[in-house]
Amino acid sequence: MTPISLRTPLSRKDVEQLRVGDIVIFTGHLFTCRSQFHIHFIDRGNIPPFDSKRHNVMVHSGPIVEKVGEGWRMRAMSMTTSIRFNKWEPEAIRRLGLRAIIGKGKVGKETREALRKYGCIHLVRAGVFAGAYATMVESTEEVHWLELGLPEATWILRVKDFGPLVVGADTKGNSHFDEIDRHIDSRVTEIYRKLGIEGLEFAEK
Repeated sequence: MTPISLRTPLSRKDVEQLRVGDIVIFTGHLFTCRSQFHIHFIDRGNIPPFDSKRHNVMVHSGPIVEKVGEGWRMRAMSMTTSIRFNKWEPEAIRRLGLRAIIGKGKVGKETREALRKYGCIHLVRAGVFAGAYATMVESTEEVHWLELGLPEATWILRVKDFGPLVVGADTKGNSHFDEIDRHIDSRVTEIYRKLGIEGLEFAEK
């Protein structure tokens, strides 16, 4: 499948055309966040010091960054588990006007409802070694909230062909992970029969 190439900032129309399973690459700007970003912003009431209309793609990542002269160099970057931010994410999506969130694994039902309501998607990495994402960063253009520590600071990155990424949850409330689970569940009875273990009951997931 040929990746869908998107340029940031994204519009609602950009993301509403996407469906779970679509493959996407980004060119433009992304910003990073981890737990301390959400705590500092939502729990403590500190407004992020950047224009979220221009920077509306958020990455769940705590990159390894090196100080070089007056600037910064991205040394390594991967995505962290998205569901750990579930209690904050609906509010972050609403207040920042996010159009895309990049992370690892599935998101919770509260976040999926916010994706549907406000027009945002969740994407997960696929098909590339995690450390390779740092090579797709053209420059580190801004850094905010350094007092939270280098991994927890908010980094504004300019990227080119950042991906591939798979749409894990779309603006219609669909989840790629739920589709996979349904496909697996549909085969379980047949697999158990072939293994000679029919009649066993397993706890609900």
